[in-house]
Amino acid sequence: MTRSSPSTSSSATALTNLEIMERPAPEVVMYDEHRVIRFSARTEKQLRILLENEIEWGLDYFTHHKQIGGFVDARISPANYQQLKKTGAQLEYEVLIENVQQLLSSGDKDEDGNVLVNAGEDWFVGYHLYRDHLEWMEAQIRNHSTVARSFSAGKSFEGRYQAGVKIGTGPNHVVLHGLQHSREWMTESAVERHVVNGPMRASNYSGPFAFSTPEATNIARYLKSLPDVATYMDIHAYGQLILTPYGFTGKLPPSYDSYLKPLADGTVKALAAVHGTQFKAGDIYHSIYPASGSSIDYAMEEVRVPVPFGFELRNTGLFGLTLPADQILPSGQETWAAFTYILDNLKDLK
Repeated sequence: MTRSSPSTSSSATALTNLEIMERPAPEVVMYDEHRVIRFSARTEKQLRILLENEIEWGLDYFTHHKQIGGFVDARISPANYQQLKKTGAQLEYEVLIENVQQLLSSGDKDEDGNVLVNAGEDWFVGYHLYRDHLEWMEAQIRNHSTVARSFSAGKSFEGRYQAGVKIGTGPNHVVLHGLQHSREWMTESAVERHVVNGPMRASNYSGPFAFSTPEATNIARYLKSLPDVATYMDIHAYGQLILTPYGFTGKLPPSYDSYLKPLADGTVKALAAVHGTQFKAGDIYHSIYPASGSSIDYAMEEVRVPVPFGFELRNTGLFGLTLPADQILPSGQETWAAFTYILDNLKDLK
């Protein structure tokens, strides 16, 4: 989503509507008895055992902080969990989620016991299918046609439009970017919450080179096409963090101590004031781990965005990527408070 004035230089494709592509129904995958494990790597030996067995155990990492003194969360199948118990005796770990499928299926159900993805009168009480998201966004645009219009940053590898909404006619641009990672479902709802409030198999595969995928290339091209981007916010889950550049280096941005960190700290307080949820603030490199290819690093260094923030929304691991649906609305409410705090405290650093 972008709050902005129309830009004649934008590379985005204007759409008369958010095109909904008919595609074959995806294969249904079930996760009965799959667990989410939190591994602690207190010693070099423990870390080595984890890395040497991650493929054999089929670990699907939810977090990627693999270093001594840290922890990492991963999903594991029932069969591989039994193998872990046999061969991973020297590892320290705890089970965060006993049954992933049970958590996924815990929403409202119809009389036959089928999960109702769209249950409830309020859009924000449940998770939805991709097509439903596009239809919902289309309805919001129709209802606010004087200030909102749809656009696409380009097409994905699968030929889907990377759909967005432009709101307003001001001189500056505020860019919200959600659902970059497909399984971080909560981020879509968080970004959509701002709309209604306003007038690869390997999940960590970085590709063979920078911008090797059309999705990343489209977003980068779109950002560069916008004049005067005041802030860029990249929304992810999970971890309860407000992150600033940089990730690729331990060096801090020149404005970190004087502006970015105080602004992030104030954002944490504004967010906590809504429901008491405790976030932490800091740069990517020191707060989580060294990370190349961060979109907020790119926004600051290449697009010269003065205030690029990364959000890691609820939770801290108890629910992993399957945040209960009854937390969607409160998460959106507190994220909105954080968002408005940032906008109210922006200043020109260019």
